[in-house]
Amino acid sequence: MSRPQPAAPRLLPGCLVTLAVLLGHQMAAAAPRVWVHPWPQAQQQAAISLTFDDGLATQLDVALPLLEARGFPATFYVIVDRLRLDGKYRRAVSIPIHRWQELVARGHEIGSHTVSHEPLDQLDSLAFDRELYVSQFVLETLFPGRPVISLSYPNSAVNPAVTRAARQCYNSARAGSPTVTGTAYNELSRLDLFRLKSLFLCNDQSPRLWNNAVTAAMAGGGWLIETMHPVSGPGYCRITEADLSTHLTFLYLRRTELWIATVGDVAARLTAWRRTMAYSRALGADSVEVRLDASGDPTGWQVMAEITDPAEWALLDPDGGEHPAAVERGYLCFAWPAWAGPTVMLRRVPRPGDEP
Repeated sequence: MSRPQPAAPRLLPGCLVTLAVLLGHQMAAAAPRVWVHPWPQAQQQAAISLTFDDGLATQLDVALPLLEARGFPATFYVIVDRLRLDGKYRRAVSIPIHRWQELVARGHEIGSHTVSHEPLDQLDSLAFDRELYVSQFVLETLFPGRPVISLSYPNSAVNPAVTRAARQCYNSARAGSPTVTGTAYNELSRLDLFRLKSLFLCNDQSPRLWNNAVTAAMAGGGWLIETMHPVSGPGYCRITEADLSTHLTFLYLRRTELWIATVGDVAARLTAWRRTMAYSRALGADSVEVRLDASGDPTGWQVMAEITDPAEWALLDPDGGEHPAAVERGYLCFAWPAWAGPTVMLRRVPRPGDEP
């Protein structure tokens, strides 16, 4: 599915703005508009994060095999003082801790759902500090090797004081479904990593609704976070194994167009993307210089250019060799090469039969 045409250049994090426009040179019309693609691959149109709340046995027994059969990682938000029990409702079922540890070892993410699942906005600062910091400390002790950087607010309850505290130790925090009319996905132009919207999947909904939310995220180039609770088991907002399997198959069939990743990984990438800027400068009718400013290693960032006849352009290596760039949805795109410094050169390569 094609994405909408990008808006006019704006001074926003993650956007790529032409030097010619900024400096007011006469060659402004010849310099193509360029920008950094937020996702790892140029063909990916949206990010999807699959999340599970409360640490329930059905998530391990039913949902996990469905995820792993399709190669999908997920984020599991667990409650520390009920980690060995079956979430926040049933206390008769014991879940061995090694089952959660094995899950992390296979590439899934453990996130904090706090210590006790108390609504944080109803606690004083000392109490919600304990819920945030102690839960992170305990989980990182139980699951060494992978930092616990993602938080889910219990009952989606949050206020500015809680948000400020969460920013001190996490890279993101997930709330619930939007309470006002708007998209179910997180729009990158107005993203707040500590008030992330999430679509709750519940048993009174059709998988068609979930699929439509994915399609909307692809059209808008955003990040859809889906939240699940019991799968074919009792509890709040339960869904069936059959419905989850149907939805995961929908995602699998679109896996090349989607980046399906954990909340922590998507938040980390978007944090870096906001600090990454690219600029273009026309050096003539057939040559363009592209500069990338990145806070870390720039290798692999996908640069997109709105350029005439994109299939006729190539990326030059330090020896002047030509490497064709790809064309995605009508734009020239290329991954920033490992051999490049802060700038690369693009050259228009006449096709056979073109006039000299």
